[in-house]
Amino acid sequence: EALCSPEPKALAELRAETAKAMPGAAHMVSGHVQGLLLQLLAKLTGARTVLEIGCFTGYSALCLAHAVGVGGVVTTCERDP
Repeated sequence: EALCSPEPKALAELRAETAKAMPGAAHMVSGHVQGLLLQLLAKLTGARTVLEIGCFTGYSALCLAHAVGVGGVVTTCERDP
């Protein structure tokens, strides 16, 4: 983590809010390093459309949205609202 770019403020706030609202499930948030990996994979493949199955509080969906950029589409499915 020390070698990664800093976590954006909005994502850090989402992670903190998730931990506060759901302390027993906060470990399910993808987290900063995993989010960066998802962004890298989406960018390397040139993804413009992403389908995410199981988005929890949306941390990884926001990371993927950043990767696909303006005009890209991220669709999420969550069975447990």
